[in-house]
Amino acid sequence: MQPQNGFWKRQFSSEPSRAQNSFDVLIGEIAPVLCLIFDPFVFTGNRGSLLGSFLAPYRIFAYLAIGLGLLALTIWLTFGFRFKAGWSKFTAGVLISGAFFSGILGIILIPFSLLGLFMAGIGIFGFIPFVTGFVYLRNGMRAFRNHGENQKWLALSIFISGVLFTLAVPTLIQWQTSRVVTQGNQLISSGDPKMVEQGVVFLKGAFWCNDSCYDGVIDAYLSPQTSETQRIVLADSYSEITGKGIDNIIQQITQGD
Repeated sequence: MQPQNGFWKRQFSSEPSRAQNSFDVLIGEIAPVLCLIFDPFVFTGNRGSLLGSFLAPYRIFAYLAIGLGLLALTIWLTFGFRFKAGWSKFTAGVLISGAFFSGILGIILIPFSLLGLFMAGIGIFGFIPFVTGFVYLRNGMRAFRNHGENQKWLALSIFISGVLFTLAVPTLIQWQTSRVVTQGNQLISSGDPKMVEQGVVFLKGAFWCNDSCYDGVIDAYLSPQTSETQRIVLADSYSEITGKGIDNIIQQITQGD
């Protein structure tokens, strides 16, 4: 009888088991989507939450990076071993980037996860990014090993291009959307009626926005240099964009702090 491989060797073996594939679909694809759907504060910037998140302004980057990872994992699990060497290495770069992002997110969420464990036990979901990162890591390693290790420098170059692609696309789109949001806040804060109207149009058209997108308006409202007339304009603009009263939002922020 041949000795059975150890647990970790089986996890990173070149041939996945049916159970591993099922686990990867559940934790690598379904779980992240559910976490985003039911996200109470991490990327939503929900002012009604008791917890704030500095990650909320980077929701576009996060959603796109997660989306690229999900797409790459789905394609790899479905067609991966039919890939040619170049596509395998590129996919490996995307997947291992996804593992890195998941690990960083899990580390950031540790304080909230521990707090959630003590409060209601729901904090356990904050550790899902670590398990998801493991799924991406092992599939990324399998993708990199696919078709062997010939032409190592070429393989490494294609792998790095996958990493850069996963980083560059979300970063570029995040930068462009953030510019629109910043410009909208500046126009509204200017006090000029025409510029305020244009700023409202900008931010109302920013369909990707969450509550954190309008922090510039709140900052201008709270500034000691802002006159009462300007505060009325800012409050009306905030209400028109969000459908919420700016004083109520400020009260929620103050209570959260």
